[in-house]
Amino acid sequence: MESLNLQRIFIRENIIRYALPIASATLLMTVIIFILGEPFFNTPYLPGNRGSIEYAYLTGVAEKMGFGRPYTFYSLLTHSLALFMDNLLDAAKISALTLLAIYLTSTYLLASLYSSRWIGLLALLSAFLPPVYDTLFKGDYMSLSVITFTAPLLIGLTLLYRESHMRRGMVFASLGVLALPFSDPTLLLMITIAILLSLTTLYMLKRRLLVHVITLGSLLAGTSSLSFTLNASFTDELWKTNPLDHLTSNVVITSALIVAASVGALSLYQVGRKRELSLILVWILVVIVSSPFQPMILVTLIPVLSALSSSPLIYWNEAIKVRKVAKIEETPYYELEIDHTQVLRCITAVMLASLLVLTVPLAIASGNNETQHAHKVKEVEEASKFLKTISRGELIVAHPSIANWLSASSTLKVLPTVNSESFEIADLLTSSSFRVVTQYLKIDDREPFSAARAPLIQIYDGKRYRPFLYIDDSYIKITLRGPEGKDFTESPYKARFLGYRWNETETEILLALRFQSAGLFINKSIVVSKYDAKVKIEYSARVFKQGYKVVSLMLNVYSVVLAELPQLTIEETRGYMKIDEHLFLIDYSGNLVKLSHDKTKDQRFTVGLFQPSTEFTVKGAVTISSPTALSSGRKPWYASFMDLVEKLAVKYVVIPKENRDFLKDALPVDVENLVVKDSFVRYIISSEGKLYHEAPAYALVLNETINPEMREVWYKTAGLNIKKVIRASDSTSVDITYEARPHKRDTYLIASTLSIWIDWNRFVLLFRVDESNKTLKLSLDSATFTIRIKGNVTGVVMELHPEYKQSRILVTYSLNPEAAMFGLSIESNNPLIAKYEPTTRPEMREEDVLTILTEEGFFKPLKELNLYIVFEITPP
Repeated sequence: MESLNLQRIFIRENIIRYALPIASATLLMTVIIFILGEPFFNTPYLPGNRGSIEYAYLTGVAEKMGFGRPYTFYSLLTHSLALFMDNLLDAAKISALTLLAIYLTSTYLLASLYSSRWIGLLALLSAFLPPVYDTLFKGDYMSLSVITFTAPLLIGLTLLYRESHMRRGMVFASLGVLALPFSDPTLLLMITIAILLSLTTLYMLKRRLLVHVITLGSLLAGTSSLSFTLNASFTDELWKTNPLDHLTSNVVITSALIVAASVGALSLYQVGRKRELSLILVWILVVIVSSPFQPMILVTLIPVLSALSSSPLIYWNEAIKVRKVAKIEETPYYELEIDHTQVLRCITAVMLASLLVLTVPLAIASGNNETQHAHKVKEVEEASKFLKTISRGELIVAHPSIANWLSASSTLKVLPTVNSESFEIADLLTSSSFRVVTQYLKIDDREPFSAARAPLIQIYDGKRYRPFLYIDDSYIKITLRGPEGKDFTESPYKARFLGYRWNETETEILLALRFQSAGLFINKSIVVSKYDAKVKIEYSARVFKQGYKVVSLMLNVYSVVLAELPQLTIEETRGYMKIDEHLFLIDYSGNLVKLSHDKTKDQRFTVGLFQPSTEFTVKGAVTISSPTALSSGRKPWYASFMDLVEKLAVKYVVIPKENRDFLKDALPVDVENLVVKDSFVRYIISSEGKLYHEAPAYALVLNETINPEMREVWYKTAGLNIKKVIRASDSTSVDITYEARPHKRDTYLIASTLSIWIDWNRFVLLFRVDESNKTLKLSLDSATFTIRIKGNVTGVVMELHPEYKQSRILVTYSLNPEAAMFGLSIESNNPLIAKYEPTTRPEMREEDVLTILTEEGFFKPLKELNLYIVFEITPP
């Protein structure tokens, strides 16, 4: 009977001691995984921005573009599961949730070692710490692996130190030293140092564990070497936010976690686990010391702090005691005894647990925010379907927000964004023309695609490069005075772009841009300091138009559009602008006449007015610096759109609609080049012994035939019948011929002239006529033309019209008296557009005009989606 009672007591104690806590932990883990897993599966893709990078790696897209695949624990687990599931994405998601389950189990066991199985349940709530669910929903599965396998390592070391469960200790420690080096290749060095120092500490505490320490060290050495070999080319620097940013985003939870963990460590010390606690303290110390070199190592503190934070509850029984008091001849009653000192120890763990429970809605909201890609799914599908119809293996560059999804979900050749360099390339090609990035600044200039925000100045604020100030080239006003005393204003806006050059020194990066307006050569230089938050922008202009001189140059510096106007003060040649917590010094240099400031409803700006150095030259500069800028620690990088397009042979770009402002001046537009007016096709005739001038203008139209490739018009003037034929059979040439016969007695043809007018807005770069006067080369700033002349040519010249002062090519012919035909053929490598503008019929009140246009533009829109636009790059 007594043995039966003992057996019952034994079973009851084991149920209370083991079964119930384990069942409760399993139930709580299931609830947590369900809560976080529900939004996790709400998207057909991996969630988060970095999730897209993982997707690019998992599908092998990164390898196809020359990036090394990271052989991490997560990727190996995913590919192993995919063999059985036949679906890589589902395998990837299940792998992530498996890591979360391992993390919860390990953290629970670690916390149980420090306190008890019941108290350890509170450590499961650490799944709602921002660094944990952020790694899940933002796709940083390498960091999640590091967090996950830190706990088993510390469990194993603790069990080895206690020497109570040696085999279990070796299993857990071996799991940690085998998995951690494969968790994140970028942390391999720091993790190896931390593990080796922990093993050394274990040996110093328990010297008889030498064999175990050597075994674990050997496993670590072999695994680290293998991991280093497989991942030698992996340098992923993208989307990996400093874990401190996740913690400092919620100061209350961070403070409660640190205080609770500190009280927990003190509790372990006071209950006599001093030497055992040294293992944990060495790990924490090594991680903190290593963090300035590699901040991501801080993620290994999460399971340690989570386990320690529940330890203060070991004093709960001493903090609150309930005793039954029974006195003689009185009814028994209960006394409640509260030890305020012990309650204060416990309150930190209770407060942290309460806060983590309250963050459950935040975790769900964060998960939903990171995984709701329904709109992007449709965009990817539509963009992929369209690009497959036009792409023939050419490189496609898409904005980083869609690049990897598009790349991994199709067979298209899309540049994946898998590290900082590929991200910058994709971002530059879909948002700007020129970019310079240093540890303090990011300078974007959109010329020649747009004069707006050229340049845009961005400062690193500790988390990102944030735009603050800009210069707009359309407001760079250079005033000229003409020979008649009239003033004209010119700027780089709409000016002809002549080119650019880079120059790098040990301390600076220079970008020089050159423009030509109607009367000026304009040079613009942007000099960015590599080691300071300082950039100098300088404009200089020189007059080339005869009879004109420079009057002034105006250079403004604008704040970006803000909800609240920044503070701005002016002192002599310096402006002080304060935007939020950042101060900007705006220093003008050159022949500055006046410095003032102005504002709009949502901007402030400085206005600098410069006087010319000579009658024909003017120069003005502004240096912008920020003593409050923070360092990102990254190396300088610079590139231009044109360089990258040529180097990578990019054919198509996928640009967000909100970014299309940067290319508004590079979209296709019809440019007028040459004009043939019938009133300036002059015939010299002899009629009854007198000379007359006639033209196929203000005449009578006898007949007109029009079809898509040809137009034929018959005119009747006072003395001539004229037939004009225009042919444009393809997009590269236009033929014009005039054929005339006298219809009056004693009327004869003598000669003729034909004027080819050059549009007012065009610049002539080259004009050359061959010896026979039959072929001429004409290069304008818009296109190059070959003009072949038909007929008996007597002369070809380019001149300014004596009256109108417009440039024209004048061709003269000698004619057969009875009948004659002459004309010309205009050819170009660029597609030509022939625009014919007829006057009234049948009696012409004016003249018919033929305009030769070319299509100019760097980007050709092909497909507009809801969020993105697909462009074809058509460089000149």
